This record gives sequence, structure tokens and C-alpha cells, in this order.
Amino acid sequence: MPVASLPTFSTYGRSLAQRDFVGFALSVGHHHAREAIPAHRHADEYQWCVTLDGEFEERSGSQHEECGTGSLLVRPSDCVHSNRFSAMRGLCLSLFPRRTWLSQNGFTSLMDTYCHQRSARLQSLGRELAHELQHPDSTSPLTVEVLLIELLESASRLSLFRNDGHPAWLASALDQIESTPGDELRLSSLAGHARVSAGHLARAFRSAFGMSVGGYIRERRLQRAATLIRDSNSKLVDIAIAVGFCDQAHFSRAFKARFGTTPAAFRNDVRS
Repeated sequence: MPVASLPTFSTYGRSLAQRDFVGFALSVGHHHAREAIPAHRHADEYQWCVTLDGEFEERSGSQHEECGTGSLLVRPSDCVHSNRFSAMRGLCLSLFPRRTWLSQNGFTSLMDTYCHQRSARLQSLGRELAHELQHPDSTSPLTVEVLLIELLESASRLSLFRNDGHPAWLASALDQIESTPGDELRLSSLAGHARVSAGHLARAFRSAFGMSVGGYIRERRLQRAATLIRDSNSKLVDIAIAVGFCDQAHFSRAFKARFGTTPAAFRNDVRS
């Protein structure tokens, strides 16, 4: 059977929102229950998909993936694929990143390999992106790019974990940390989420990252804080609370120990 070729930034389903940004484009599309999409390819360099609601199966060559909410399908350039939705309607966020933008932002590992990731973190970021796309304002271009980079960093991290032979449960624990940046996290709750013992989780984290679970959480919170200080106008006290520090003084001490400067000085330096 002939393979359909869709024009640039086009998808099947009913488009709810679409926008072309510098380096990438995004669209949100609605799909009917039991909708069947024939084999097709896209004219874009890449077309990737985040499932926001619903379930569907995808076939691409020898690949057969069962996708649900929080799924991210990363497809190589010129990938031929077909889809069939379940008895529920589907809502999907399509990503059209350009090769140059992916290279500039360090995502070459995602460019030419078919993969399927699924996590609560990907679902949360996908929904934030879709909301920003459907309700834009003057800050949307920056907000969207930051969210997209976070989403692809999460996908890249999960992909590298699995390629390096780390178990899926460790990626699950990692995703729990990333998806709840401001929550009080305990070793027992992370272990329960990953369905392993607390001791096993602690040993696996030290082996994978060379630091304790607590050290890893602190590092990720400080990195997230640095991004928020650089890319937002939020007050420093609000950023401290958002990333999980109990007060600004504690946050300032930890930030200076990690980056060698205070949060206020860091903001002045990156904006000067």
C-alpha cells in the first residue's frame, strides 16, 4: 500500500493549537476513539509525540509499542508509522524539533534512534507545554523552550539509563524525584514507588551517581534553582520553596556551597 506523506507540521486528528518557534514547532491534536491512522511519514526532519490522554498502539517496521498517558515516542527522521487508538479519545502533543536545535541543546542521542519512554514527568511537562501553546502570552516562547528542554532532558536521561543497563525501577525512582521537585522526599517512599528495598535503592543510587540519594536530590534541586534564577523573574524566596528548601537562608548556603556564589549574585552575573 502507498505511504502517505504529510506536509510540514501536519498530523492526523483535529488540530487544537499549533505554533512554529525558533528551532522547533509544536501542535496539540485530538483523536477520536478507535481512530485508525494509516502508514505515513512526515515532511519534517522529526515528528515526535507525547500522549496527554488516551491510549494507542504504534507500528513502525518491526517496532510495536503500546502507548498511554505519559508516553513519548521518539522517531528517527523519515520514520514510517501507523497508529490505532483505543476506546478512549486521544490527546497528543506533537513535537517537530529541527536537527540544528537538537544539536545545539545536546540532544544528539535522541535524534536517530526509535524509542518509547513513559513517565509521570513526561506527562506533566507535556501538559504544561500544551496549556502554554493553547493559552499563549508574551513570555510563551521562552517558557515553551524551557519546558521542552526539560522534557527532552528527562527522555534523554531515561534513555541513557536503560542503554547503560540500569534497571527500569531505578529510572522510575529518578522520575519520582524529578516530578516532585518541591516535595519532602523520603528514602522509604522512593523505595516503595520503585518497589525495592530502601537499602537496595540506596546502593543503586550510589553506584549510578557516585553519591547518596539525598546528595542527588540536593544536586538536582540546586540545578533546577539555577535554571529558575536565570530564566524567570520569581523572587528568590519563592524559588527556594519551589525546589524544596525550607527557608531562603538554608537555600543560600547550599547554593553558595555548590556554585561558589549567592543566588542574588548569580542572577546579577547571568543578566549583566
